[in-house]
Amino acid sequence: MPYTRVWDEECPRVWDQWEEDGAHWTVQDLDPDDDELAVELFIRHFLTDELLLNSLGAHKEEASVVDARAFWRKNVSGRTSLACYRSEGDNKTLVALNACPVNCVDDPPYDLEAMVSKRWRQVVSVLVHAESLCDVFKELNVDKVLNGAGLLVVPQWRGKGLGKKLLHAREPMCRALNIRATSTVFTGPASQREAQHCGFETLLTLTREQLDRAGLRFPISPDYVLKLMAKKYD
Repeated sequence: MPYTRVWDEECPRVWDQWEEDGAHWTVQDLDPDDDELAVELFIRHFLTDELLLNSLGAHKEEASVVDARAFWRKNVSGRTSLACYRSEGDNKTLVALNACPVNCVDDPPYDLEAMVSKRWRQVVSVLVHAESLCDVFKELNVDKVLNGAGLLVVPQWRGKGLGKKLLHAREPMCRALNIRATSTVFTGPASQREAQHCGFETLLTLTREQLDRAGLRFPISPDYVLKLMAKKYD
């Protein structure tokens, strides 16, 4: 069964907080009341900004949007996703988020055939391919990991290091939930740099040429590299 966190009276828990620019900032559990807002932010920003999705024009295809919306609804439903909120007076704004499902060693594989869009299926197939080449459960000697299914900062709030704040917050959440590791296929150079800064190690690198040979062809730079990266909490 997919991992779902017990949502009790202690939730949502705050994992980081600070004051800046006359506002109060928190990194906390994504509030269930904001699930649909989170999904729409992914549709509005991640679907257009993520390199592989953008190269295929997924944001311009209705079927891709349908698949994307179902994907993110599922991945925030486990109640382990992280959100950054900016509060000024009574105004609280969701400014960044990281969809973080928990993957377990005995989870069923992705049902690629259930996806309506060939474009969306192709991008998810990249994740499946990377994870087939590197078994993170064996590599890290764990039975579950906090995964990443999309990291975004709303454009207005970029440049403040919020992506790194969210990646750092995976550690206190994992420790609280007795999850010993986190892993993610990072598809963009900016998120790869942020992950490295946060102590993630690269377990697998795939080049554009290697993706091509696997039948996963994208109209992207020949220098493109994606990385499966992980961090263990001992």
